[in-house]
Amino acid sequence: MFTQLRQVIRYPFQSPDWQSRYWIGVGLFFLGFIIPIVPWLFVGGYFMRVLRNRIQEQELVLPNWDDWGSLALDGLRQMVVTLVFLLPGFLVLFGGQVLYFISFFAATISASAGDPSNPAPILAMFGSMGILFFSLALGMLLLILGVIPLPMALAHCAAKGSLGAAFRFGEWWRLLRRNAWDYFIAWVVFAGLGMILATALMLAYYTLVLICLVPFLTALIGFYLLLVHGSLFGQVYRDSLQMASAGEIALDVE
Repeated sequence: MFTQLRQVIRYPFQSPDWQSRYWIGVGLFFLGFIIPIVPWLFVGGYFMRVLRNRIQEQELVLPNWDDWGSLALDGLRQMVVTLVFLLPGFLVLFGGQVLYFISFFAATISASAGDPSNPAPILAMFGSMGILFFSLALGMLLLILGVIPLPMALAHCAAKGSLGAAFRFGEWWRLLRRNAWDYFIAWVVFAGLGMILATALMLAYYTLVLICLVPFLTALIGFYLLLVHGSLFGQVYRDSLQMASAGEIALDVE
């Protein structure tokens, strides 16, 4: 795994014709800030193509931008799977915010209109804050629990070419367990690289010149991270398949 990391991190800028292929992705990513959903469908489809190519052990290069219908279909699969895995966390966060504002607003009105010595409105305010903090903690926990297995589910979806494959949890969970250590390393590398690039992006906010380019820089960094993400976890998925096959052969020999 460690021997492949340098190649994975550098390949987006070393592929044949990488300039045109990379900048098309950056342009579509940026266009997604202006036109909702549609441009990101193609970006998501391209990410799934990177995943699939790596799983199939094709050369580590940026694929062509072609067969746009297939890209859109893959992008739709990627978007649906991601939404399903992250939706519980977002619902808890959103629901907690709504309950907090409703209860806090009601407690404020009750305190201003009622008896000042009545402790109920004050207790209600503290209760609304408790709801807020609890929903934040639970929502973040659910998001983390959704994000961690998401790459393996997307890889299984890309490998099988089927949306339902992402929700056949038993199939890809067995693969993840086979290669849990490399999966952990891939997450550490991707998260560390993402934090470094996100810090560089935040520094742009403090400069008078680069602050105007923040949306473009976000697209530039975001598309690069998608390419690294697809290659890293596509490799882990392929290695997991090989380990599973080797284990089955060993069992047959025994």
